Amino acid sequence: MGEQPAAATRMAEISTLFPAGQGDFLVTSADRMLFYVHQTALLHASGNFKAAFEKSASEATAGAIPALKMEENAVTLEILFQYVYQDRQSPSIGDVHILNNVFRAARKYEMEGVLQQLRKSLLETRLHQGRIIQPLYVRYPFATLAIATAFDCKDEARFALRECLKGDLASHIKDASGIQVPADLVVYVMRLRRERAAWFSSKLDSWPWPTEGCHNCYRGYAEIRMQLEKELAFSLDYKSVKQVVIDPSRTCSSQHHIPEATRELIQAWDAEWFEMKQPLPLLYTQL
Repeated sequence: MGEQPAAATRMAEISTLFPAGQGDFLVTSADRMLFYVHQTALLHASGNFKAAFEKSASEATAGAIPALKMEENAVTLEILFQYVYQDRQSPSIGDVHILNNVFRAARKYEMEGVLQQLRKSLLETRLHQGRIIQPLYVRYPFATLAIATAFDCKDEARFALRECLKGDLASHIKDASGIQVPADLVVYVMRLRRERAAWFSSKLDSWPWPTEGCHNCYRGYAEIRMQLEKELAFSLDYKSVKQVVIDPSRTCSSQHHIPEATRELIQAWDAEWFEMKQPLPLLYTQL
């Protein structure tokens, strides 16, 4: 016989959160982790388990605990079962890929109560070791948008979409690697970002040109504008753009001063930016 795969020969382990003797039903994960849970808790979370319990009870040998093997891995099930037990503190999920798997499992087994708790995790701010942890929709906006859209969390999706219109798009997309993202969602985010980039360009048009009549001043100003426009194609960062146009130290190669944006102009930009960034954008399904 050939060598057996590692997954097939791995010894089963018992979950420390759901140890032997705690529950009246044994669940085995796809990667051979054992969970001893209570049938009443699972039934309260979803009536879909009733048939599985009855089948397992009929097949169990005398004196043996009924058992069921589930398709999900140990990490997913351990978090899922923590949500099932309402007397336990809900787990904090900092990994969007794990969160996506738990969402999928909760929907698969029609655990509506768990789904509602998972929705809250998309927006919650946590405190860890005295440090504030920003919500997932801020840290991983594109991944959160994909998850929220897939599981019909419309309000949460709009919060994430707003964050997708800031910062580096490539970084946002990288964080969503491995999570299924509909093509029309990507197209919609790109469209909104182009509209946002057009706003930035219009503001740069109001930034005054040099008045020295120096060819090098015009060249230096144009190079700065071109660099900003290039960066805006990838990263929509108002603070970075603002820092460039208010920099009073820029000079051309002839050492002439390249004028910065006036205080009045920046104040007008600030007001427009605040009004534009605050509202939650509509989802493409709401248009």
